Amino acid sequence: MEIMLKREFRTMALRTRDRHRLPQSGMADALCMSLNSYSEIEAGASGVGLLTGILLLSEQEDPVACLRRIREELEAIYKDEMAETAR
Repeated sequence: MEIMLKREFRTMALRTRDRHRLPQSGMADALCMSLNSYSEIEAGASGVGLLTGILLLSEQEDPVACLRRIREELEAIYKDEMAETAR
């Protein structure tokens, strides 16, 4: 689950940075975080906190669709884990 969330927010960060044509330092400033922390999100090495997640979601063309996709993926992961536990 953690890996999926890192991947989703990494994608949102890259998409947002590309759309605004910002360097990593500009995105870090926009998200009120250090350049190192932002770089780790882009590298997929770090997840995001609540504030960063909200800010990234608010920058998406369709935030509700992003949340739905994340929910569907989380539900699928949960079902797989429950099936594994039942075995």
